[in-house]
Amino acid sequence: ERSFGAALDCLDEEEAWVPNERRRVVVTVVSASHLPKKDMMGSVDPFAVVVMDGKERRSKVVKGAYDPEWNETLELGWCRGCPEGAMRVTLFDEDLTGKDEIGGAELDCSVLYRQKVGEEREVVLGVLDAKGAPVLGQDKGMSEVKLRVR
Repeated sequence: ERSFGAALDCLDEEEAWVPNERRRVVVTVVSASHLPKKDMMGSVDPFAVVVMDGKERRSKVVKGAYDPEWNETLELGWCRGCPEGAMRVTLFDEDLTGKDEIGGAELDCSVLYRQKVGEEREVVLGVLDAKGAPVLGQDKGMSEVKLRVR
């Protein structure tokens, strides 16, 4: 939804977001790799939570997967284009007693801010723990999450 002033500033409907413009944001949680074992028994049952502009969406759980593939599209609805802030993706391990946080990653909103209308971009982000250190998987590889955003 472009305002008249924003359209004049851009002149081209396919230009990147202009400040305070609202656009429909869709993220596909493609996969994660090198996830750590979080429990004493069993393997990891991961799911992803995506948060942007105050909106939160959750993927399905993939049972027993250190390298889960979701290929799940989550619609975040209309979000305000702003160069500040981030889209946050947090990975969790589902347990019988709740969930354990594996770690998270952030996609700077300036990446989305520079995208053209309808443009899709695939990104791979390193997963960090709560202290900002890289999360290492049960195979000692660095944990990553792959997204497609538009």
